[in-house]
Amino acid sequence: MRLLRSLVILALILGLVLLALKIVVPVFAWAFQLAMTLLLLGAIGFAVIYLYRKLRA
Repeated sequence: MRLLRSLVILALILGLVLLALKIVVPVFAWAFQLAMTLLLLGAIGFAVIYLYRKLRA
């Protein structure tokens, strides 16, 4: 439960940072959003490969 709460707080902080960046400097906001998207896609890909290997074993 504590981990979930920490993740929610982290998501809120990242959302507020993105909102502030969009207001101040749209190009940096776009780059930040792209980096977060790529990190998230990488994490999802890693999780899928990990789970696939676990299920095959």
